[in-house]
Amino acid sequence: MKTCYHLHMKTTQIIIITLLSLFTVMACQKKKNNQSPTIHFIAPQNNLVIEQDTILSIIVEPHDAEEKIKKVELLLNGVLIKTFDAPPYQYDWQDAKMYNEGTFKFSTIAYDNKGATGQEEINVAIKDYRTKYLGDFNFRIIRESWMDGEQTTYDTSFYTGEIRRYEFTDSENDLYSDYDGEENPNEKITIAFEQNTKITSLLHKDGSLITKSGYHYQHKGGFFDMDEITFRIDNLGGLGAGWNYDIVGIRE
Repeated sequence: MKTCYHLHMKTTQIIIITLLSLFTVMACQKKKNNQSPTIHFIAPQNNLVIEQDTILSIIVEPHDAEEKIKKVELLLNGVLIKTFDAPPYQYDWQDAKMYNEGTFKFSTIAYDNKGATGQEEINVAIKDYRTKYLGDFNFRIIRESWMDGEQTTYDTSFYTGEIRRYEFTDSENDLYSDYDGEENPNEKITIAFEQNTKITSLLHKDGSLITKSGYHYQHKGGFFDMDEITFRIDNLGGLGAGWNYDIVGIRE
């Protein structure tokens, strides 16, 4: 009887150990079979270049085989800017502005309910299209002066000036006297072509100056390339007398 008892105990122990081993294997197998989630940027595309002020819509799409996405994170240059607990996974970035020129890395991470993760990253560049047109220029200025009853005179002068990004204070003492506060400052340049004399203008991406008209004022022109600009300013002056400018600028 004693031998049978020990045999029964040994058999029971073997069964228990076998069951525990089986449960362990099953648990490990279940854990092993958990697939990590994936996530992709739907918008914007990688290496997007932004050349105008905008609001950038960032859309990501996570996927999990068991459809158990716990959360999604969005990071900018490694800093968390948004956590999503549920769709839609969209974030509107307000800082896609020309003053924010540079390259930015957006990363997104998807977490499932078991802690597994998947991630993706993209780069977005903000490039101020005005930059290539800025710098020091040598200007040739032809001033046409007229007066009622008198012959028009032409005076030529030369001046080393600059073309730079527009600043609000430039509107206080430029040649244009009307209000232009509705113009987008991130699309404007200032052209200082003569001592204490300048104009401010909206600049198109193709290098053309947006024609600007007002009281006793009009300018138009543009860049032939990044290194040469020609423009004209007309209708300056008042009753019975006035002057115009015909200007060519060559980059130093």
